[in-house]
Amino acid sequence: MVNHGVATEFTKGMKSSAKKFFELPLEEKNKIAMPPNDIQGYGHSHADQILDLSDKLVLVVYPQQYRKLDVWPPSPFREANDTCSSELRRIGEELVRSISNNGDGEGCTPLLASRVGTTYIWSNGKYKSIEHRVVTNESKAIISYSTIYIPHRDVDIEPLDQMVLESPGSLPLFKNVTYGYYLKQTQEMKKQGKAHVHEVAKIAS
Repeated sequence: MVNHGVATEFTKGMKSSAKKFFELPLEEKNKIAMPPNDIQGYGHSHADQILDLSDKLVLVVYPQQYRKLDVWPPSPFREANDTCSSELRRIGEELVRSISNNGDGEGCTPLLASRVGTTYIWSNGKYKSIEHRVVTNESKAIISYSTIYIPHRDVDIEPLDQMVLESPGSLPLFKNVTYGYYLKQTQEMKKQGKAHVHEVAKIAS
């Protein structure tokens, strides 16, 4: 996503702080290790395939009551993450309002990098998201920075009316499911990749 309006100083601060964290010795990073029953912290989550193995730091930022500051790296990371996340939250809210108010599908495009599948369903199959893969490099470390803006678990996800009208035959391709149900099912079917979208929400033809 380009022209997002987040000041360069904020994104540079976030990248610099994250780089310094991952350069720390392993024993230092393990001080905020991810507990076995959680997804927040440093370590590996759902690493059931070789392709999933990575050195990662996962933090829930909003809603604030879900923050677990005991697994956040200390300053200056906390301040940089808080500032950058606040700006990204603003953008996410603007995108959601764009989808809700315009109904013309234009607001869906920037959301393709958020959560594989949800945008595909909202757009009635028009906007196809890609699966993110990183190729390892023996001589240089690669750091990816991702922000995921997702619905609450009890929110219904289904094709937007305007996107259905623009589809061949003006028919919905996906049924209404709650995001919580969708998330649970796709996690259980993770090894199937993007095929999980069709299995979970596709209307049988």
